[in-house]
Amino acid sequence: MNASLDTDVVIHLYLSDKQGLFFGLFDKLYMHEYLYEKELKRKSLQVYEKFSSDLDEGRIEIITNKDLIEKGIKGLFEDYKRDYNWIVKYCKRKNIDYKIKMIELKKYLSKI
Repeated sequence: MNASLDTDVVIHLYLSDKQGLFFGLFDKLYMHEYLYEKELKRKSLQVYEKFSSDLDEGRIEIITNKDLIEKGIKGLFEDYKRDYNWIVKYCKRKNIDYKIKMIELKKYLSKI
């Protein structure tokens, strides 16, 4: 099975030294170039450097918008982006702290 990686999940797993879960659970890992070059680098330079090492070893593949279009999944990506934005807006409207949900995810993942 293949997986597309999210920066927040990558950061949490790498900081807790659990990135091996990615490699044990999935055959191929992908991350969009924007998430890698902009988001990951901005959010955690330490994780960016570790992640780059795994990227250099060929364990992760960076994909572009062109790749998404060629693979026919650009529409899926846009749907996921729309859903993510909806969840964030929903949390804000309901006064749900989205960051707390990410902390809960980190705690859950640390138990695995």
